[in-house]
Amino acid sequence: MLRKLSIPVLSALLGILFAHLFNPIAWIPIVPKDHVYDICTGIYFAVIDILLNESLDWAEKKFRSEITLTISGMGTSAPVDSDQEINLNSSGMAELQVMLRLRGKRKHLSGMKIVIPVIGFATIQPASGGQGINLDTDGNCVIHLDSLLGLGEDVEIDRGFRLVVSMTPSGMPQSERICPCAEGLKWNVRFKCNKAIIRIGR
Repeated sequence: MLRKLSIPVLSALLGILFAHLFNPIAWIPIVPKDHVYDICTGIYFAVIDILLNESLDWAEKKFRSEITLTISGMGTSAPVDSDQEINLNSSGMAELQVMLRLRGKRKHLSGMKIVIPVIGFATIQPASGGQGINLDTDGNCVIHLDSLLGLGEDVEIDRGFRLVVSMTPSGMPQSERICPCAEGLKWNVRFKCNKAIIRIGR
């Protein structure tokens, strides 16, 4: 949002400044005198806007990294800005699909971990071993990014994980929201995730 607002404003200010300092359109005799300034500022606006966007895109790729995590029901996909409702079956079980996307630099992401916290009325655990996701002593599911990162400097990784949610049915409706978090998050790493609402009964 800040970028969408700041670049047009900065482009306009710089365009006006440059048009006052140097106006090459004034050298073109076929351009009417009363339109010279408007045409020049319009050209400057467009050029500066492109240059600023390209420069910021380059800087983000060079100096920033991004982690995206989504949780959904098995066989479904979820946008990162949409919370998902997962209903346990009559046996008190459900499978979750966790999709992890890493983009950026290895040195930015090294040492970090993603935590999917335990909930109060059910247990959450990996569907099978060797996935790269483990339980800690508190029962949280933890993904250590160092176990996924290779030796290359540039990182472009997509990994999927399966989790099982289980509880002993109590006959009472219950629900709780799972809110993943990134531990060891650095200033130059952006973390985006959705949330999942685990529900049983009405």
